[in-house]
Amino acid sequence: MYENGNKRRINIDLPSFNMPSFNGKNKKTLLNILSKLSLIAIFFFIFVFCISRFGKDFNKEINEKNFNTNITYIETEVTKYYNKNNIPQKKGDFSSLSLKELVDEKIINKNNIDNFITCDQKNSYVTLTKTRDKMYSLKIYLNCDGIIEEKESIIKDLK
Repeated sequence: MYENGNKRRINIDLPSFNMPSFNGKNKKTLLNILSKLSLIAIFFFIFVFCISRFGKDFNKEINEKNFNTNITYIETEVTKYYNKNNIPQKKGDFSSLSLKELVDEKIINKNNIDNFITCDQKNSYVTLTKTRDKMYSLKIYLNCDGIIEEKESIIKDLK
């Protein structure tokens, strides 16, 4: 094309489109309406997402409060249960009871435990271990509705 030195310009005439104006003088165009609707939809979805996340965190806090009351109740009842006849006698000995055994032996009342139905009765347990003379370690492991709570406390001089 350029071998003989002639340079030609090629003019391409592209069709032009009239763009909608955004001058705010009551001209409602389809693009203007769609942009406002999409902006409203985005804010709506962000709002719904934030509210749903807040609800889950709030619900988890309520479950954890109930869970702590369950642990405290079990600890109180188990310390009442253990006496001179059924505590471990030698250092390092332990006594372990599952949640099912605690209910079956009527040490605890299942109606006093929130969401008892969701608790893993075989793998939730209480263990009392003699650590020193007149000192015991009480470990409570509770798994209810996928929330696992452990509490370990030292008890002096069980009666």
